[in-house]
Amino acid sequence: MRSLFFLLAGFVASSLACTTVMLKTAKDGCTVVGRTMELGIPLEKSELEQIYIHPRGTTVGTAHGTYNASKYGYLAVQFAVGSTTLRMATTEGINEAGLTVSAQVHMQASYEPSHNITRAVTLFDIQATAFLLGCCKTVAQAADALASVAVISTPLIGALGQLHWSVQDATGASRVFEYIDETLRVFDNTEVGVLTNDPSYEWQLGHLNLYADYPSAVHPPAFKFTARSSGPFSTSSVPVSGDGTRVTSTVVPQAGLGGVSHGYNTRGLPGGYTPPDRFVKMFLLKQAAVAHAPPQDLDDGLTIITGLLNTVHIVRGAVAGGGLLEYTNWACVKVPWGGGGNATRGGGAADDDEEGGVAGPIFYYRTYDNMQWKRIELSKLDFSAGSAYPPVPLFEAGLGVKDATPHKQATPKTGPGAARAH
Repeated sequence: MRSLFFLLAGFVASSLACTTVMLKTAKDGCTVVGRTMELGIPLEKSELEQIYIHPRGTTVGTAHGTYNASKYGYLAVQFAVGSTTLRMATTEGINEAGLTVSAQVHMQASYEPSHNITRAVTLFDIQATAFLLGCCKTVAQAADALASVAVISTPLIGALGQLHWSVQDATGASRVFEYIDETLRVFDNTEVGVLTNDPSYEWQLGHLNLYADYPSAVHPPAFKFTARSSGPFSTSSVPVSGDGTRVTSTVVPQAGLGGVSHGYNTRGLPGGYTPPDRFVKMFLLKQAAVAHAPPQDLDDGLTIITGLLNTVHIVRGAVAGGGLLEYTNWACVKVPWGGGGNATRGGGAADDDEEGGVAGPIFYYRTYDNMQWKRIELSKLDFSAGSAYPPVPLFEAGLGVKDATPHKQATPKTGPGAARAH
């Protein structure tokens, strides 16, 4: 078990380039969420993570105190070494109610001090993903649930990195959960729909205004998004303006700030891999794509999200530091719900629900070595208490390039014995 904790420490220290992006389809209102995961742990790919299916009634892990068993069944990407895994080490997931949670590295996070906890339940930060997936249906419930408990750094990991969370639900609402100045802050991310890593979300949002001249359908002088928070703004924020609108910080990110990202070696390249570069690029490309060629249905949404994720895909060897190679180990796409009952399943499947829409949440995943999307439909899983499924390997051995060479068409028969067309 101790070796797994050291693996997790290595994960936080080296997985610094995660990106999430969300869009909605125009015709049926489907929400489609994409996410990449970058790791720099020098282990075999098949040894790192697996997909686990957890039924309702699963124990909710805590650092201190007890919490109710999970209300919802959920699918989770967890770290595993051989047969050893920790449910607390959940980095990604979606539950049967359509709530999705992505844990992403946030070096600047500042949790509540562990010596001054007064609430009955305390979580380590890497427990929060599974906690939210098990107990919440909406982003509002998730915000309330996280505010009801204390969150502290995970032992052996806290000195190396922290986390923030990108959360969406079946209505298409999106939130960012961050801990700044030892306080939980909840940002409405529904319009922007993007999250990377450091600096904090409010800085990333203000940074977008530097690129307001990027061509779009309306060519705005500035992006009219503000970092609205349910908690106090950090000490680095710009003061409240005269009309009461909170504006974001304009502090320039520092490359040496706790090793913010190995990707800073690409800073001079057009469209580098730094968190600010990825945030701006993902937002601008998504906004332009949706404005000029709005996705109409789920298939359109999957196609656009796939293209967007490809723009931040890190090639193995392109980002290196400290003997580690940070690259896009895997990516996933989550569909919280079908939205209105008119969407078709990706790939043109005809076995939709009775209303003709998507029959519940869907989870797609692919890996660095196999870019073919694989699909898991949560509506086809048994989440009743006590049900069990074996872990699903993210990385399957022996998968190569599929031979798609067409076969020569048979020469039609001619002559007296040939069948006549009618």
